[in-house]
Amino acid sequence: MSIKGMILKTGYYLRRHRIGPTPVGYVPLVVTAVAALASLTRLLAWQWTAASAAVSLLLAALVWLTGRRGYIAFRAREFNPLPVEPLQVDEQVAGRASGYFAVSGERRYFVEAQTYYSTVETREHILMARIPYSRFLFVATSPREEVGWWYVFFKPHMIRAIQTGEVLFGMRPRPALRITYQPENSPQETVYLSFDDFRSLQRVLDDLLLDAAGAQHGAPLR
Repeated sequence: MSIKGMILKTGYYLRRHRIGPTPVGYVPLVVTAVAALASLTRLLAWQWTAASAAVSLLLAALVWLTGRRGYIAFRAREFNPLPVEPLQVDEQVAGRASGYFAVSGERRYFVEAQTYYSTVETREHILMARIPYSRFLFVATSPREEVGWWYVFFKPHMIRAIQTGEVLFGMRPRPALRITYQPENSPQETVYLSFDDFRSLQRVLDDLLLDAAGAQHGAPLR
């Protein structure tokens, strides 16, 4: 069990889900402000305000600190190579992805979103993330405008580095790849792909390395 992963996941859920326009992790700050006003007018004992302030600051700090890390941790490690079948054109490999996705000119940051990896005939790589509508703590909800399919596209010559390792997000670490790539006339981007099994990771890695001549591959599987 990864305590660090659970903390990061909790921080992400507290930031992503909202009550009205406010992320649920910051809602206690609003409650504390109301409690402070009530204590000033002696409608509420100051002890309740102090307790509310302590809880709200703790939650806000959790959201802020985990957000600085992108709500995810990656640790590099080596894996033993596996003999696998090469990916076919347009074949989809299920996994999870973390990074910036785009659709219709909009960009959003998602963590461990259910994602399919695919490579088309031109050798362009595609990550397709399906973002559902979700609830948290019964009352908080995810943004409805994010529901649907979001994408990452990158070509082999854009890849700068590929690193094998593990992603920490939730109870258990997952085998993962960290891919650094640079779109045309844009800064470098990093996306993390995690998988349910090592075989899926190996197949995606082999496909990425097939023609990513400029990539630096750390902690090789070979």
